[in-house]
Amino acid sequence: MTKVFLKREDAPSREVRDGETFEAFFNRTKADGDADTWEELAIYNWGTKEPKEVNRAMLENIGLSFIKDGAPNLSTFDRSRGLRKEILLPKAWTKDGLALEKTHTIKIRKRLPAPAVSITKLSQWFVPEDETCTIEYSLEGVLARAHKVDYEIHGAKYYERNKGGELVSPSDKEKPYIVLEKSTFIGDPTQYVPPPPDLTIINWKGESEATSGVLKPGGSATAYINAVCAPYPVVIRYYKDDKDAKATIILEPFFLCWKRTSSGAVLDKSKLVVRWKIKDDNSKLKVGQLHVWDKDDKLVFRAVLSKEKLKEGKYDLLTEPVKWKESEIHEDQMPYRVQIQAHSDMDEDNGLALAVMHTEVRTFKYEWVQCIAFDIKPGTKSVKGVRTYLGDKNDDADINNRCEILKDAIKVAYAEPSVERRNSTFAGHAAHTNWKRSRESSTSCEWKRTSLSMQTGYFSLGLLSAFSSTKRTRVQG
Repeated sequence: MTKVFLKREDAPSREVRDGETFEAFFNRTKADGDADTWEELAIYNWGTKEPKEVNRAMLENIGLSFIKDGAPNLSTFDRSRGLRKEILLPKAWTKDGLALEKTHTIKIRKRLPAPAVSITKLSQWFVPEDETCTIEYSLEGVLARAHKVDYEIHGAKYYERNKGGELVSPSDKEKPYIVLEKSTFIGDPTQYVPPPPDLTIINWKGESEATSGVLKPGGSATAYINAVCAPYPVVIRYYKDDKDAKATIILEPFFLCWKRTSSGAVLDKSKLVVRWKIKDDNSKLKVGQLHVWDKDDKLVFRAVLSKEKLKEGKYDLLTEPVKWKESEIHEDQMPYRVQIQAHSDMDEDNGLALAVMHTEVRTFKYEWVQCIAFDIKPGTKSVKGVRTYLGDKNDDADINNRCEILKDAIKVAYAEPSVERRNSTFAGHAAHTNWKRSRESSTSCEWKRTSLSMQTGYFSLGLLSAFSSTKRTRVQG
């Protein structure tokens, strides 16, 4: 027979010790409570004995320095990483003086765990239309608290086109720019059918269903996401009440940068601030976690987020009590990505849990780089021993003429048999910078060269060493 314990508010508590395992804590305090096993102790405190759920509860509530997957009794406490320092000790409920041969009714409440969701795999980047974005997530909790799973994908940047065709971004855009919304599973509590605890979504190829902005489909044509509105945060929503169907987390872009100095690359510390905004959660989200993954999808940093920190929507990775050591941040481990998780507590019957993380798009997937250099001479003649420029005296006309010369050179290069035409080869073009005659025209010319290169499907790489047109360089990724 399952024991009946006193209410939690009537239970004594004991502080954990740093470096102590959950099992060691149970053995040390066993005489002060009535739990016979560490599993009973876990159920009383967090409503579950499932290893994964117990580890999460201890991590968020107490703090852990070591997590033993599948065996939370061997996980190790670190009070500096959690939100509180004590664990409740259950005391058995007893009642004296009950009459014999009479029915007595006792009202009890079963403790249930809080729901939670985590993104376990997400493509770092993919080519829309040609490749699929893999999304995997994992659920925790019970059917009675949450049984619906949705996912939506946001565009981190929102743009519209004005009457002149230029891209503009409204400054008052508060709602998430949703490019895709899907319901992946709705469980049936009446039939005790829960949603699958782990699910993989691999059928999204970047299609956009946006109702506004530049990603809105035109007519019957399929629209795909692009680099303009990137990155694309993926939100997983796990809930019970339809009133929470719009709850979301708007995650701002997170990109680390290194500045080049004479002494080497220096990390830009201003980029180590994670920002987000919670919307329409009906004040249910009480605790969460912040994760940082490296290029190998390895978890390299984790911090617990309190109710207040979730509401604040900001975490400075270098100055918060739980810090990411600067010595552990390496440029060769880019890209680093952030995941925010948040959920309601175990006292909320209509549970809610969210997780958000971003994916990126790339325009092309290159395997080779081919560098092509043009020898475009500025055109001068000697007048009384002085080299005189032969171009147009009008700066704008002169720059346009020079751009036409470069455009013709690109066409000649494309017709050259030794130039690669495969989509997997990146063709980089460079021209001498001495084809200018003043600093002002140089600036304008540089801008127009970049525009020209983009229009013709090539990217100007600026100054490069002169490579043979048959020279190819292998690139990774």
